[in-house]
Amino acid sequence: MIHLYSAPTPNGLKVSLMLEECQLPYTYHIVDLLKKEQKTASFLALNPNGKIPVLVDHNLTLFESGAILFYLAEKTGLFLATDTNEKNRTMQWLFWQMAQLGPNLGGYFSAKYMVRPRVPALLEKYEAECLRVLDVLNEQLTQSPFLTENYSIADMACLPWLHSYLRIRSDWIEERPAIASWLQNCLQRPAVNKIFSMKTDPT
Repeated sequence: MIHLYSAPTPNGLKVSLMLEECQLPYTYHIVDLLKKEQKTASFLALNPNGKIPVLVDHNLTLFESGAILFYLAEKTGLFLATDTNEKNRTMQWLFWQMAQLGPNLGGYFSAKYMVRPRVPALLEKYEAECLRVLDVLNEQLTQSPFLTENYSIADMACLPWLHSYLRIRSDWIEERPAIASWLQNCLQRPAVNKIFSMKTDPT
């Protein structure tokens, strides 16, 4: 049995989405981030970095959302191409999400809503980087229906972040038609609808 220790944040929802898409049975353990449950000794025994999500599959324990997505793709043979070129393209966009999209959108949210007193230069920095990475994503999605030719773990990594920003900065999405179209197409998927019906927090 698979056990997922997570919370309904964009990083946490990536793995929930993959498990639902693969129709894998799993037990969901909510980690209360406000109560700092991710810093308790029992959680740190699973992930010494003290962050969600964590996946336990029998005697294997994995942390870091990208590593978990890759593991599940290899375990099931789903959502990651066997063709070497497309597999490598998928992996580069997966790593791009973790290195660029997630940190910049998360940084913007923190600078705008959590850092007090607000630091205008910090907010401007993150806004500029957010707009840049969104332009990169929009350009890519004008060239293929998904991050690569087929719906993959790279799309699942990006989806929760973009969906959360429909509430925060919907104009950023609406001004980039390729992203808006991709998002609407993905929202037609039953697993995506199920996961996004959960309460989400864009951190």
